[in-house]
Amino acid sequence: MRKIFFVSLFSVLILTTACGSSGSSSNGGNKESSAPVENRVTLSINEKNYTFPSRSESTNRYVKAVPTADGIVWSPAPEMENTSSIADIRPVEPFEIYYSHASDLKIDKINSRKIYTLPLQKDGAEVFLENLYSVHQYILFTTYTKKPGMVQAIENQLFYITPDDAEAKLITSFHESGGYLFDFNINDQNTVKYTQSSPNADGGYDEASFVFHLDTGINEPISAADIHK
Repeated sequence: MRKIFFVSLFSVLILTTACGSSGSSSNGGNKESSAPVENRVTLSINEKNYTFPSRSESTNRYVKAVPTADGIVWSPAPEMENTSSIADIRPVEPFEIYYSHASDLKIDKINSRKIYTLPLQKDGAEVFLENLYSVHQYILFTTYTKKPGMVQAIENQLFYITPDDAEAKLITSFHESGGYLFDFNINDQNTVKYTQSSPNADGGYDEASFVFHLDTGINEPISAADIHK
């Protein structure tokens, strides 16, 4: 599995995993409580420290944030079950994406605007938000679907949206397991270049490369030599 990202406009750094945890508890040691959230995650974004709500330390890794040209786009960890198990963890409510002003260093849903709600399931499998990216006014995010007991994803997808869009738009679906490889990079010309590699009968890989233009929605095939230009 390999990925290459070139998103040079913005930076995000995880400084601490949590600040306080008195507001989160577990139900039977398995399901996260819906009690008021006090556990927080601190991220350094463009040399400023922002704190975000998190249900518990066991789901801190699902809190994502990225700066945009106008503010901060972030996603809290949803309520989840089986949080101590990599294979069996599952969301019981959908992942959501929010927009906040860059001047708000303590970020919560109450001072944010919801941009998009991901589906909870697709084809009988849970949908997870994998990561967030941004370039200019565009927010990009990757998702994967997985059923309890599975370590590898069934399917991955790459989407884009702006803070004013009602729906996210699909760039491509791909696989990162079973011998499949996927690389992509985002540049400040508002294009996404990506390559999907799949194993062939000769023991090598068949590759297909494309460039997706975020401004127009046009997807064009390109040569493998052009993927990092």
